[in-house]
Amino acid sequence: SESRSGSMQSKIENLSLAVQKGVLVDRDGPNPDNGFIWRVTFLDNAYPDGSNFLLRVYTNTLTTFGGQGTPQVSTSLMTAGKTFSSCFGSVIVPSFGGLVKGLEYYGRVSARNSEGYSLPMQATMPLAPMVIPGAPTGVALDVVSATELRVIFGSPSDNGGDSISQYLIEWSTTQDFMHAESTTLDYLVGGSPF
Repeated sequence: SESRSGSMQSKIENLSLAVQKGVLVDRDGPNPDNGFIWRVTFLDNAYPDGSNFLLRVYTNTLTTFGGQGTPQVSTSLMTAGKTFSSCFGSVIVPSFGGLVKGLEYYGRVSARNSEGYSLPMQATMPLAPMVIPGAPTGVALDVVSATELRVIFGSPSDNGGDSISQYLIEWSTTQDFMHAESTTLDYLVGGSPF
């Protein structure tokens, strides 16, 4: 199918006959050449005999601002999928419970030999666990006029551990959103509802 708008994750998950449990998508970029890297992890079990999901470019219709350069799209398999029937070993949970999304954690390490422990070396920066946010809440559609629709919604109940910086709003004349149009909302002053 052809995808004209929306996130990489939602477009792959629309292929519901092949992708039933969804995907995780991570993006880096832009790099110094204005390139981006998307890493896609399929959450479905791996197929037997080493078969994997295969992503390939159907068409490349990317354009650049002012027609500068020729944008390229390529795909490559980073790691072959595996399905494990069971896991074993110890899971060490901090004494205060699991990690809290958005809370910064610091780490340091000391080495030990027969003489004792070294001075610790601390990680240069703290890190906070973050995941993609939950879905917006209370989404409702309102007809404003013969040419305008209004989408009303609230913030997700789970921000994933980081502030929400933008919303993608899509509209379509079909329920599957195959030919959707979209816009983004990033003026979030005042909070929800939007």
